[in-house]
Amino acid sequence: MRITKRQLKRIIREAFVIHEGYTVPDFPNSASMENWVDELVADDPDAPVEQDVVDPETGEIVIHAGESARVQEWWVETAVSDPEGAAPEEGHFDWDAYDAEMEAKEEQEKAEEARIQDMVTQQAVVGGEEWASDTLYDATRNPNMWQNEYDSAEAYVSDFGQSAAMDSADNFLQYGEPDVAAWYKSLPDREDEFSAKWSNRPTKTVMREIVADYFYDGVAKALEKQKRAA
Repeated sequence: MRITKRQLKRIIREAFVIHEGYTVPDFPNSASMENWVDELVADDPDAPVEQDVVDPETGEIVIHAGESARVQEWWVETAVSDPEGAAPEEGHFDWDAYDAEMEAKEEQEKAEEARIQDMVTQQAVVGGEEWASDTLYDATRNPNMWQNEYDSAEAYVSDFGQSAAMDSADNFLQYGEPDVAAWYKSLPDREDEFSAKWSNRPTKTVMREIVADYFYDGVAKALEKQKRAA
């Protein structure tokens, strides 16, 4: 069902009278959010909102709860003189500037995410090689570690490396570099939590599996080096 601008304006006014602050609806997209804010601005730019007005496609807060449209970053005021010489204040939200800054911020975030993912996956490969080399060294000198279940120390390290990979992935992501830990914490827990802001971002579980795979690549590299050396 479509709601006309006049109906929306009436709904906003009624909400303001009842709650002494505008109740913010759930927005299906950025366009609906912008239309609602434009109506709010036209009706009363100094009236507060009861909840944060959030862009559903970026996750950015456009108007903070308890504040009005006029005091936000994207509010633009202009003075227009009338025939009497007065200069009434008018205002609007500068959506073009908002969109431009959000786009620049998104590109910056993507670049930072790519940097962190490259860093943590490279660390995982190196960590896998070091772990495999150390574990193989211990296993060749202590056959009791593997003789009852495996045909060789290499087979033991290869199999054990799969379990070590997941544990190491947790360490790299949660307890490694501070910026990596902060980034990992920001990832969604489930795919159904996605808004457009989360599109193309892995979940925490998927990222753990990716890092574990890179760790195991390092294990395989170390075993291959040992095989060539022998």
